[in-house]
Parts: sequence; C-alpha cells; structure tokens
Amino acid sequence: MEKSAAHFQKALALADRSDTPAARAAALYSAGEFYYFNNKTNEALAAYRQSIELWRAAGDADGE
Repeated sequence: MEKSAAHFQKALALADRSDTPAARAAALYSAGEFYYFNNKTNEALAAYRQSIELWRAAGDADGE
C-alpha cells in the first residue's frame, strides 16, 4: 500500500506542475478512491473534500 500511496504523491506533484486546478482535483479524487477502497476513511474524506473545493474553484460542477 505504501508504494501505491507514493505513486499518488507523484501524481499530485505532476498535477501541481500543470498549474491546472482540474488536474489536481482529478488526482485528489483518485487518491480518495484509493484510500476509500483501502479502508483509510479519514484520508479518503480529506482527499475528496480537497477535490471538491478545487472543482468548485474551477467552476466545474460536473467534476464536483
């Protein structure tokens, strides 16, 4: 599981470099899915919440 978490951290770092809120939102949503299916509820909720905030800031109700 640690290896997968490291991959998500890399994905988030790449999304940050793209300077596109939607890219980071998508990466956070994927991280939330990973955490959820690995019974890491608190981490999943945190990732989902951050993702929703970014989708809203980007004005993308579909992503939200």
